Amino acid sequence: MTSIQAYAKQQETPVICTTAPSPFYILDKIALQAEQLPEGQVETTLLEHRAGIVLTSQEIFTDAIESLYLGSERLFVNINKFHSLASKKVYLLEN
Repeated sequence: MTSIQAYAKQQETPVICTTAPSPFYILDKIALQAEQLPEGQVETTLLEHRAGIVLTSQEIFTDAIESLYLGSERLFVNINKFHSLASKKVYLLEN
């Protein structure tokens, strides 16, 4: 598909991509066309008009794309009081 065809298709139904799972589930629930995207494909996806908006955790530094900070995300987990992690106030998740 050429860049012009991709741009024209995007005008019919805007595509929003995200590299993080949380926004993907929210966008999917409100019936927008959402796609999960690997972090390394953000710039090419935008430049080839395969998406109109990409939500990502990384700022983009290029003259062709404008990058804006939207906010931060927090993760909360409910743990049974008998679980071994329940006694800890903070638990860091490592990659």
